[in-house]
Amino acid sequence: MVEVCIACGGEKLVFTSDVEGPSVDAQVEFIVKENPDIVILDGPMTYMLGFRYSGKSLALSIENMKKIIKETAVKTILVEHHFMRDLKYKERIAEVYEYASEKEVKVTSAAEYLGREVEMLEARRRELYE
Repeated sequence: MVEVCIACGGEKLVFTSDVEGPSVDAQVEFIVKENPDIVILDGPMTYMLGFRYSGKSLALSIENMKKIIKETAVKTILVEHHFMRDLKYKERIAEVYEYASEKEVKVTSAAEYLGREVEMLEARRRELYE
């Protein structure tokens, strides 16, 4: 699992890949150090809440997302990958959406960023297989 920073034309983008972040401090510190304009964030794994992912880890991820917003120049956070496996992901990180709005940071999915409909196929897997 590797985080990647791409810089071009005076802008930076961090892609967190599949690090199940941002519940690990080292992952967040990379983002803060790189100071990106855009972050494509893969997690946390809210769809595993209470099973393989604890409420404590979710709370830490929320605080770390707020830290990224507070301590970087980020203007857009695209929530992807693990988030898209949970139909309730927006509810679970509502605090982040509120905080980001106060700081004029946009939190959105890649589909929404591109003006497309969000199709949460993985989150609806059982229903779609029927």
